[in-house]
Amino acid sequence: MNRTYGLLVAMTLAAGLALLAAITGNRGLVVAVAAVIILSPLAYALFRLATLVVRKLDARDFFSPLVAFPLAYIVWFTLGTVDWIHDPVHIMYGMFDPMPTAIWGYASLGLAGYLAGVLCVTKGQRFPASVDPTRFENHWNPSLSRALAVCFVALVVGAYVALIVRMGIPVLSASAADDRLRILALGPTHSLLLCSAWTLMIFLAAGYWTGLVGKKAAVTAVGLTSLLLLSLGGRTNFFIGVLTILIGWNYLKRAVRLRTLILLVVVSFAAMSAYGFLRDVGAQGSDSSWSLDNLGIPGQVQPFVYSLTYVRGSVATFRDVTMIIPSEIPYQHGRLTLVPLATLLPGHHPLADAFFKDLLGHDFVGDGQPATPLGPLYGDFGPEGIFGGLFLFGILAGKTYGALRERPEVGTVLIYAWVMQSGLFGLFSGLFPNITSLFVPVLWIGLDRFLLLEPPHLRNHAFRSVVP
Repeated sequence: MNRTYGLLVAMTLAAGLALLAAITGNRGLVVAVAAVIILSPLAYALFRLATLVVRKLDARDFFSPLVAFPLAYIVWFTLGTVDWIHDPVHIMYGMFDPMPTAIWGYASLGLAGYLAGVLCVTKGQRFPASVDPTRFENHWNPSLSRALAVCFVALVVGAYVALIVRMGIPVLSASAADDRLRILALGPTHSLLLCSAWTLMIFLAAGYWTGLVGKKAAVTAVGLTSLLLLSLGGRTNFFIGVLTILIGWNYLKRAVRLRTLILLVVVSFAAMSAYGFLRDVGAQGSDSSWSLDNLGIPGQVQPFVYSLTYVRGSVATFRDVTMIIPSEIPYQHGRLTLVPLATLLPGHHPLADAFFKDLLGHDFVGDGQPATPLGPLYGDFGPEGIFGGLFLFGILAGKTYGALRERPEVGTVLIYAWVMQSGLFGLFSGLFPNITSLFVPVLWIGLDRFLLLEPPHLRNHAFRSVVP
């Protein structure tokens, strides 16, 4: 009633101003006031409609497999495929060269495969549209949880010390962009650090949200671990941990609302862009081939749009791969998709992004060239590989989400959070691009089983998501 009353008052004042304008003979003012009178009801109606839509959407589970990944997928390929910048000088290895129509077809094929996979395993299952964190229980043994947390703190500290003793702290180095790549040569130590850090972060966060771990211990451990990951000179490892925590938060602490999600995406994108820009500008210097000035982007906003080059770059790499495979080299028949497992074998086994970088003959500071999740699938089996690979990932996402809804426990949340994080981040790097990304969920399943208080049919005690 108050809003309606206010609108009526505003329209009355506008009508009075219109009458005054007509009396004074000011035709411009008459037109302006008439426009306000006509458009005010429309603007008010649109505002009420937008408010209603936001309220309806706020009740949705934004991280369900039929919402989060499809929306992110569409946004990623739209930003990466639309020729939003004209590049007359062919800079950045032709990143902004026109995109052929076939890329839209491949992207649509992948999305169709994913949706088919999800619907295949969730057909007939009716899950609530909203999320109630109080339904999720934590059956972990408190004593074992504390002991395990101490062990993982020791593993994180030990692995980190082993790294910096050999090469210093990358982020403090004048050649941070190069040093972050040297870490990859340390193989097992680097993987141990990442597995331990991500496990410590998400397990303590989940323990705090469900009342098992104190706030001070959880915040301190997660904060310090995040700083250690950032000090390695890259954003990827930190972003993976934070994104997994955000998805866990949605189910164990508080459902993420639309406005909060939009704000987080914008702030995270700007922060990651600025971090990468400030780190890489020293490595690339004034090299005109990497200068955003050549794209007509004002210097003041370059740090905040820098990550857009990663979006476009991954899609552009996929475009270039489709032009070479199979016309110049044959399909790889599983080599690119299964190479993470091959790294367990003796010898050197380049990952898919390194294979694409060598294939395209590009020479720049960086370990490889990711080609979206479609690149390895197409490189192995062509369009059929795109549909089949995304279909299987859709089945995995649907299965783990179904387990989360049917058994609302911390363990099922953490596994689904990792799967969905792998899909969302995989839009850039590819799905499960290395052995670490495959080992983490296996480790977490084992830890969850280890920490359970009693067998499922004998459980009589649980911590719940009641942290305010």
